[in-house]
Amino acid sequence: MKIVFQSVFTLIILVIGVWLFILVPTPNNFVQGLGVAALFVYPLAIAFYVSVVGVLGVSLWSLVAFIFKEEPYKEDTKTNKKYTYNPEFKTKIQELNTAVKHTDPTTGLTVSMPSKKSSLLFSTFKVGSLIVGISFASALAIIAFFTFVIKIDSHKSELKTYSTLYEAEDYDDSRIKYYILELDANSQKLIHSDNTYDDVVANIKREISLECIRVFRKEHNATKNHQADMQIENFMLNARNRSTTTDDMRELSIKKEYFLRYNHSASSYSLRTPSLELEEKCQKIMSVDTIFKKAMPLYIQYQEKYLEKARSYALTYSTSSKYLKSQEKWVKTLHARYPLD
Repeated sequence: MKIVFQSVFTLIILVIGVWLFILVPTPNNFVQGLGVAALFVYPLAIAFYVSVVGVLGVSLWSLVAFIFKEEPYKEDTKTNKKYTYNPEFKTKIQELNTAVKHTDPTTGLTVSMPSKKSSLLFSTFKVGSLIVGISFASALAIIAFFTFVIKIDSHKSELKTYSTLYEAEDYDDSRIKYYILELDANSQKLIHSDNTYDDVVANIKREISLECIRVFRKEHNATKNHQADMQIENFMLNARNRSTTTDDMRELSIKKEYFLRYNHSASSYSLRTPSLELEEKCQKIMSVDTIFKKAMPLYIQYQEKYLEKARSYALTYSTSSKYLKSQEKWVKTLHARYPLD
């Protein structure tokens, strides 16, 4: 009768186990619609799947083992008391069954140490933890490896752009050529600047030069041709490449371009705002330095507004405090280096 109950309970547990295995989402379910991010999520999804399935499998196995666990033998002292009971002998047998021998290396004496018997629950926990640990450690190692490889490939690809001559039609227009020279001059200043303020100033002047080039290219209908309009960024890239003639300068340029692209404190003020009247100033062939003097106060006002937004965010989200401090420092630097009269 006992084996019948054990078999029935085991069958029920196996059915429940199969149902749970089916419910576990597969790695492909996790990465649907993630695009490029799937490259990094997929190893973690596999680790999660292996961990859940492994722990579930070990738990089911332990549960079945518990059901079929035999009861420990108990000596019938009532029937055999007259013939087998010997307290001293019984104690020695128990000591032998529950002890392991250990030799002390200093004295050479052999002593008995109590053996430790792990419970079934604790063993299951240890095996489950081992599966989870190995799975996620492997996933993180894979992610770290591919991140390193992708970073190296990306860096090599970016370095190649510094030796590329991009198509940028100047239509033999002297006005466009003038602002190309201004673009080159400020690209040089960006490479040789040694602080964030000068980096941002040089970048704003590059943007002014580029916008003036765009203004004059409109007269040649460049903006009506999508392919020709896309060339506008090529003027910036060519000027950057002409300004970086050594490997060290290229490495420095990559770092500065990355900072200007992704650092919120250096985000440029839109030069196309009506209040700047940039197109009129370009048509007058004003120098970039002259236009910059008109643009910088507007840029500082924009950064002050950004500071106010950062303060309101910091009141709501505690994680925004570091951005608030960074923006406060940046606005203070702007006022110190370019005081508004």
